[in-house]
Amino acid sequence: GTINEDGISSQASTGYLLYGPYTHLKEGNYVLSLEGTTSSLYGTISVDIVSDRGETILLDKTVITPSAENSEINENKFLTALMFNVTDKVDDLEIRVYLDNCDKVNVQKVSVILQ
Repeated sequence: GTINEDGISSQASTGYLLYGPYTHLKEGNYVLSLEGTTSSLYGTISVDIVSDRGETILLDKTVITPSAENSEINENKFLTALMFNVTDKVDDLEIRVYLDNCDKVNVQKVSVILQ
């Protein structure tokens, strides 16, 4: 992806758009929010949240497809909220956004909030 004033953008159709930040999280229930735009009417955007260098999967979800139930798409904008649980403190939380057969995707905001 390319960092710009509106977020992180991709012109590529398949591959990781973003990953990181390799941060610490304590035990608890969290909500991941992903906000952005896409001009793609096909393909998928998937999110996974991992720790332990990718060995522990905390969440793995396809969030944007033409018929995704957990996302709202309006005038090319999308907003997704996903719940996940951290059962033991993690030192290297990584959020990965993967594009499969999409074009012109821009992620403007990613947030993780403790519930």
